[in-house]
Amino acid sequence: MSTVRTSISIKKEILDIVDKLARELNTTRSHVIMSAIESYIMDRSWVLGKDEDLVCGVLIILYETGHHEADTKLTLIQHEYEDVIRAVLHVHVTKTTCMEVIVVKGKLKDVKRLANSLEGIKGVLSLKYCIYPVSE
Repeated sequence: MSTVRTSISIKKEILDIVDKLARELNTTRSHVIMSAIESYIMDRSWVLGKDEDLVCGVLIILYETGHHEADTKLTLIQHEYEDVIRAVLHVHVTKTTCMEVIVVKGKLKDVKRLANSLEGIKGVLSLKYCIYPVSE
């Protein structure tokens, strides 16, 4: 695979972290950025599948506790997607932060809709997912 030189705009604070990471890992800035992009693509390539494909995996949500919209909507959404959600683990991280790990299995289109609805909730600090195709 050939390498192409490109230019990107990046916040200075992020670039400082990239440079520190490159030094600690004894590698180059380019390698850290390329690895991050590859990881991003691998983590999200599942969204390119067909709507009817069967997938399984986990959604990991970090959110602010006591945030009315987050508390209420997370519960309502979980009830709305009972056919896709197989299990939920709730962890109290700090007095003001909770984490939920949602195990899913279902059609890709339904998992996408679930992830999109969770991402838009005020009070959600982070949403990570690890989704895999299911071969029957």
